[in-house]
Amino acid sequence: TVLDRMVKEGLKPNEVTYNSIIVKTANLTEANTVLDRMVKEGLKPNEVTYSSIIVKTANLAEANTVLDRMVKEGLKPNEVTYNSIIVKTANLAEANTVLDRMVKEGLKPDAHTLSSVIKKIPQTDNESLKTILKNFQQRRVKADIFVIKQVTTKFNIAIDRNLNFL
Repeated sequence: TVLDRMVKEGLKPNEVTYNSIIVKTANLTEANTVLDRMVKEGLKPNEVTYSSIIVKTANLAEANTVLDRMVKEGLKPNEVTYNSIIVKTANLAEANTVLDRMVKEGLKPDAHTLSSVIKKIPQTDNESLKTILKNFQQRRVKADIFVIKQVTTKFNIAIDRNLNFL
């Protein structure tokens, strides 16, 4: 492995090295193997480590297991962590539950959060879209070009950066 070659050449992998390798793993099992080795080497996983592992999960249950471990180790989830979890939700209700938890923890949703939630709205559910856009508008989230294109393409509705319908 890359880690073995580094050690063989006298290099000492650090947290950034391990986090980079976790990002490149193919699945949750491989990511956890790298995490285990990281801990065995005496390095402390951080928010980036766990957010990267969450990306490797297959569903919300697995993502929550990783989140629980992260919190148990005294780390505070950040916006990237929650955005990664929202991607793993199966539907809008689950995405809203994660979003509510994110906000309760004092974190600010952003355009990436909005995009992830919009992906969970069925294409024919314009009412949910309006509710979500109003919710994010009240939080002063600005749409980026990706959100604007996503709404236009998926729902055939035009919005501006301030989430107003055109």
